[in-house]
Amino acid sequence: MEEGLTTKTGVPAWFYIEENNEVIAGLGIIENDFHKRKDLAPNICAVYVREDHQGKGLSRKLLNKACSHLKENGIEDVYLITTHTEYYEKVGFDFVGEIEEDSGDLVRCYHRKCK
Repeated sequence: MEEGLTTKTGVPAWFYIEENNEVIAGLGIIENDFHKRKDLAPNICAVYVREDHQGKGLSRKLLNKACSHLKENGIEDVYLITTHTEYYEKVGFDFVGEIEEDSGDLVRCYHRKCK
């Protein structure tokens, strides 16, 4: 697992997994993922696993790494907005509620304690 573009404060940060010099999975941590609840920060964003590598636990590995990184930088909580609700509940995120995106649409927001 690689880490790139990380600041000294822990946010923003980007993590990715490579295979044969190709990125097969990744995610970012940013202050706000384009929603109006600025108090729900930082946010995990852009979670990606290449289709032929899905089901191998790569996103769980990346999420755990992101939480460890945040904890090491003194940040205990992380949030994300998503439509993939079942998956994130399965990997330890709790539903916070629907929040308004900058576009005005409502989206589901989840929270996880960083361990």
